[in-house]
This record gives sequence, C-alpha cells and structure tokens, in this order.
Amino acid sequence: MRLSSFGLIMLGASGISGICANFHVGRVTKLAGGGYQYHRVCPSPKYGCDCFNGAGDGAKAILPSGTNQLGTYFQVQGGWCKGTSGIPMPVTDFYKRSDGHWDMYKNNGDGAVIGTCYSNSDTKSCGANKYEDNLVCYTTWC
Repeated sequence: MRLSSFGLIMLGASGISGICANFHVGRVTKLAGGGYQYHRVCPSPKYGCDCFNGAGDGAKAILPSGTNQLGTYFQVQGGWCKGTSGIPMPVTDFYKRSDGHWDMYKNNGDGAVIGTCYSNSDTKSCGANKYEDNLVCYTTWC
C-alpha cells in the first residue's frame, strides 16, 4: 500500500501526530470482465483480500444511486471499527473538497470533521476479484 506524495505532504503540513493510516476505501471488480462489485472500507491492520472480499472487519461504502465511482460524496455504514473508547464508528458521510482531499463527518452530527482522506493507489488480485485502493483515511476514531 502506498500513500501518495500529496497525502504525505498534507499529513505533515497538518501537524497531526500520533495518527496512522486508519482505513482504506477501494473499488472491487471482477477480474474476468471487470464488472463492478462494490466499494469496500477496510481498517489498515486488516488491509488484505479477506477484507476486500467481504470477510471479517470492514464495511461497504454506499455510493449515490446509479454510480459505481467515487464522485463527490459517499457514505459508510456504522459499527465496523471501534475507537479507544470502545464506541463503534457511527454512520459517516464523506465529501470531496476542491483540493482533492475528502473530509469525513458523523452522519446527522454537529458538523465537525472527524477524519480526512487522501488519494491513494494500490491494486491487489484477490481470487476472482481485483481491489483498487482509492483513498487512505486518517481519524482518531479507529
């Protein structure tokens, strides 16, 4: 897994310390024919084919109806990771910003940013599926 140069620069410039890559968001397609399956969110420690193919920890990203690419908004179901407090991750909304990064918010929350994502690229073959990493995300939640 590789973090883009832009992501490293932004992370360093943000002054955030003690936070690691908490999770990834990527696209899963069939190897044969390339048919879209879903987008998957996987915690960094579980980054691998089991999570990409839907086993164990992780969650599906919910894209706007009729799309199979990350556009400017998507949502992730809650409960797939727990923070140090033991409280499960809430339903989260992701919005793409003009500079290309994504801000993460608690759905129906107070409007505070609870995480940030940056473009990433990695590809893995996982059985009959191919996983393409799109985002690497940082939050204090997971």
